[in-house]
Amino acid sequence: MKLALHCNEKDMHHSIPSRAALLLSLVLSSACGGAELKPPSGPGAGEGTALPVATAPQGSAPRAASCAEPTLGPARKREAGIDAFLADRPREAVDLLTAAVKSDPRDRAAEAFRAASVAKLNETRARAAEGAPALRRVPLETIPLAQTTRQKVETAPGKVRLEKESETKNLITNQLTPIARRRADTLPAGIPFKLGSEPLRVALVHADHVASIYEGTIVIAAEGKRMLAFDVKALTRSAPRPLEIPFAQLVGKTLLVELAYNGYAKESGGKTGYFAAFDAATGALAWVSDPLVANAGEAIVSGGSIITGYGFTAEPDFVFVLDLETGKTEQKIAVKSGPEAIRRKGDRVFIRAYDTDYVFKSTTGLPAPLPANLTAEATTAAAPPPPSAESRCWVRRATAAILAKDARGVEEAADQLEPLSADRQLRELLRTEAKKLSSGTRLDLQSAALVVAPAPPWQAASPGASAARPPAASPKLVKVSSRAASPTRDMNPWFIAPIEQGKLPAGARADIPSTFGQEHLSAIIPDQRPGNTNRSILVYGGRYLALLEDGAAKRVLDLDAFRHPPKADPQWKEFAVQDVTYAQERDGVLYVCNGGGSYAKEVYGKKGFLSAIDATSGALLWRSAPLSPTSCSSFDAPTEAPCRRSRSTRGRTRSSSTAAACASRRTVTSSISSFADAHREAGRQETVATLAPPSRPRGTGTARA
Repeated sequence: MKLALHCNEKDMHHSIPSRAALLLSLVLSSACGGAELKPPSGPGAGEGTALPVATAPQGSAPRAASCAEPTLGPARKREAGIDAFLADRPREAVDLLTAAVKSDPRDRAAEAFRAASVAKLNETRARAAEGAPALRRVPLETIPLAQTTRQKVETAPGKVRLEKESETKNLITNQLTPIARRRADTLPAGIPFKLGSEPLRVALVHADHVASIYEGTIVIAAEGKRMLAFDVKALTRSAPRPLEIPFAQLVGKTLLVELAYNGYAKESGGKTGYFAAFDAATGALAWVSDPLVANAGEAIVSGGSIITGYGFTAEPDFVFVLDLETGKTEQKIAVKSGPEAIRRKGDRVFIRAYDTDYVFKSTTGLPAPLPANLTAEATTAAAPPPPSAESRCWVRRATAAILAKDARGVEEAADQLEPLSADRQLRELLRTEAKKLSSGTRLDLQSAALVVAPAPPWQAASPGASAARPPAASPKLVKVSSRAASPTRDMNPWFIAPIEQGKLPAGARADIPSTFGQEHLSAIIPDQRPGNTNRSILVYGGRYLALLEDGAAKRVLDLDAFRHPPKADPQWKEFAVQDVTYAQERDGVLYVCNGGGSYAKEVYGKKGFLSAIDATSGALLWRSAPLSPTSCSSFDAPTEAPCRRSRSTRGRTRSSSTAAACASRRTVTSSISSFADAHREAGRQETVATLAPPSRPRGTGTARA
């Protein structure tokens, strides 16, 4: 199941105050960007509670002290995020503080306030979900499975008449056009992920309200207005195959919904792809459209018209204009593939189909629809008062103390804020940070030096080869034995699958941070040499490498410049990131593998490098040629013999050997230490033994459904 937040028109930022029992502080995210919507995750999820470290004696108030302004370096996003946190705008705070942490991964204050903002956001959603059972739901009628008009709908004046202006072939996967789908990483603050036991499916942001679609309920909410809720369980069972509701909008006193399933029309005898209109007060059906007119999950309501689209694999694809008054089809325009996004700008309609972008002009303009008819909320929660100058000063003192790892300074700020602020999350944040700083036992990556490696050449090079001394003789790999092994057996080093992000594998030290710079931990690589159990490397997001020794972080290298080839096929650009897949350190030299993410042809052969980097300065010592048999594109588990990848040349499906599927860990006599020793000399290319994995069926591509 995918969770999506769609914005039909402009990106916007609203705030919907709480109702006594439901949906508090609805803040519409101003970021409707290109990402698949998922529930918030990261270092702050579920944290923020700790026992007090230092409090005043029971029954007494903390000693009042004058707040002297601390000296803080410029950090605009962090300070704006903290302001949003204090003003109870947690959605905005999370966005700003996430950006602050990404720009400076060592900003522990931004990380701490981000964690507290996530906790406050989750708490807001939890309170909203608690009130769900009290919300009265209006049941919507089932629909007949052919066009029917029982009652005309009130509309704004004006009708739409479309004329095609242009069509342009798109790259299918690209997200660069102005009509590409806009999604958000997180939900508005007051929209819970569940309404009782019903998971949220889609949240649609309209000009004057938000339509949240749950498994069996639609909720309409707007700032300062009473919410409406509709029971759609019976409605979705109207057809031979259960229907889904990907779109809803309140227009005047009429609720519009799209009803379709993700599948071929023939599976239900063509009974899918409807638009229907209901009386919002009673749930009575006003009209239903013809079938097979809507499954895009987006629509434009303009004046007395609705612009929709329908299409599916091996089925005819069309754009439709429906009469909002009766539901009848007024215009039907053939397109080359199924419409996926329908947007407006001025009097133009931009439609992104699966493989073609269309621009239509309405010869009659695109008038606004009737506004949503919602009654005013009887009582509206007052916004919290802004923090006083004294209170804000102590928050800045706390920020400075967190940055300085000053536990006593954090405790002092917490004590002084006790009578000044009623913000429980702020108090818990400061007590938790004071406890962390006092213990001094956690692995601290943020105190380690951050070394940003400069961009490397995208070819064989040896700018600092003399620093990596060549061995007296280059060893040759000789196969000693091999044996069958399970592709899913446990491996050391640990490679963490995306579905396991945020979790530590069994046996790993418990204080390893799950993220650094908002990049998830992707690998834990111990030193493979006997007697070096005190050294290891943490890989975050294929970008950051944290070098650990004797339980502490020596430094963190930022290898983002090594991930982005100078040129990539635009169609597959989003897959062209060449993440760090493996690394080992020997005698102050870091040997790094970059690969994965794309076919070689998609980055014009610029992948599969092995690089030797000065582990202290980040300077490049040498780099192999791309796609070399001794480079990283040739193996998955560098502690074993290199493995070839089986690739499909059709579609995006590929069958590639995984880190665990190459061969037994003891297949060869050498680990990456001998591999690296054999190639310290710049430009030197040795022939090494290669063990191909068992043959596997090649992929045949994936059909669009």
